Amino acid sequence: MLRAKIFFLGTMIVTSLWGIVVPTTFAAEESCECFCGYDNKGAVNKGSMIQSQCQEKCLDEDAAMIVCATSLSQYPDQDPWCFKSEVTPPLIDTCEQFGGDLDMDYQPPQCMPGSYFCYPGAADNKYTLQVSVGGLVEVGDFGTYISSMYTWLMTTMVVIAIVMIMVYGFMYIFSAGFSAAASKATKGIRRVVEGLILLFCAVALLQLVNPYLIKLQMPQIPMMRPVMLGSESSCEDLIEQGFAVDEANQETTHQAESYGNNKCGATAPYSAGATTPSVLAGSTCRFMTCDEEGTQCAITLDGNGRCVSCQEVEPDNEFGIEPNVSNCALLDTEDEYSGDEPQKITQCLYTHEPDLILNPGTVTASAAALILALGMPMTPQGLIGYGIAAESVEDVYIGTCSFIEMDCTGMTSCRDYDDLMADNNREGACLDDIRTMFPGKGNLYFEDICEADLCGLAPDGESCWANAPEEHYTGGAFYVDCVNSSFFSTGNLLDKDGNDIDWSEGLLPESCYLQ
Repeated sequence: MLRAKIFFLGTMIVTSLWGIVVPTTFAAEESCECFCGYDNKGAVNKGSMIQSQCQEKCLDEDAAMIVCATSLSQYPDQDPWCFKSEVTPPLIDTCEQFGGDLDMDYQPPQCMPGSYFCYPGAADNKYTLQVSVGGLVEVGDFGTYISSMYTWLMTTMVVIAIVMIMVYGFMYIFSAGFSAAASKATKGIRRVVEGLILLFCAVALLQLVNPYLIKLQMPQIPMMRPVMLGSESSCEDLIEQGFAVDEANQETTHQAESYGNNKCGATAPYSAGATTPSVLAGSTCRFMTCDEEGTQCAITLDGNGRCVSCQEVEPDNEFGIEPNVSNCALLDTEDEYSGDEPQKITQCLYTHEPDLILNPGTVTASAAALILALGMPMTPQGLIGYGIAAESVEDVYIGTCSFIEMDCTGMTSCRDYDDLMADNNREGACLDDIRTMFPGKGNLYFEDICEADLCGLAPDGESCWANAPEEHYTGGAFYVDCVNSSFFSTGNLLDKDGNDIDWSEGLLPESCYLQ
């Protein structure tokens, strides 16, 4: 009896706890922003609710629940597969900017209305065939090559069959009075016709089972938005345009490490302003502000904001940023002036210069001469043909950003441009060693920097010119490549005030000596 009472009391306690705990658990289910995806309509915001309600609402409307977002970074317009079209206000980073083709014929359910998948542009991915097939000399993918080969073989077999029928036909005509020859010709024609029938039956069967077995069309894989430095659709830019950005509710989960007013990577919702076009519900933007001097905000492939400097954008960098002329230019820092007088000039330039990418001595003089004479090859394999090690060619072909700082207050003549160093996180190189080597698609040229004379070091009435390299022995071998223009006629080096300067003064940094 006592055991029964204890069991009854325990049951009552458990039942009471269930009544307290279970409702509390259900009540604590987090509210989220519901997005339902519709075919040919896209992802539509259905408002704030709990996840189970979101699932039911989407099912009731014959739609798929795309996401019940608990953070702004989960909103569909942050989906890296979705590219906004040019007709969608405000103008966002578009598919065309990345060399792709926007598929506006299909509205993906996972993307916001007006956003579509972007596919690699076929015109930009052509490969030249070593042996042309039926007049085809370039293909965009392996499927096109196989399909063209298949069509060519089909045509060739039909032509051969027709020729064989003609041959056997002539044999039959000239076999008058020879029954054995006539029989042989007849059997030959019959075999050729049977072969053609089998061939066309095989083609018809493949066409019936699956037409793509004949077309061999390669599956298209959409592009993802690459890592971008800055953006036309940043929150700061939208605020300037008059859109209402809800800074009070910004999400900082993916924000870069905070310092000062750093907001790089923070996400915030925005809506239309009084004088702006309408905006889809659920639209978000990213803040792109970096407070540290010499850095630019980048949204990496994992969706995080990172403040990046020029020196960090090298081959295979951790941010996934492609070194190129435009990205390097975005990482340039602000120049300093005192009135009209330049104090500090900085440049972030793009180059294939091996001295900034590889260990010294990796590139032979013969390889440098070939590239200088023939230009940068179109593929990394072309660099191997120039005599560069296979393990190094990919990095050289990719190129790197390089940072140059000119302290104009400590420079007195054109020859001081020789002393400048181009730096990144891998290596450094003297500017006069990057005179013409490995130009490729870069914009780092010593001649351009010398002749631009951004620090104003040429004497009055003269300019700075790039001289052919000339070796001098004054306690150490070095080049004087940037000189005042009168040097070519007088042989005298002058400072910016017109005074003669001694060749032996102010030798280049030790790393720039040519031993």
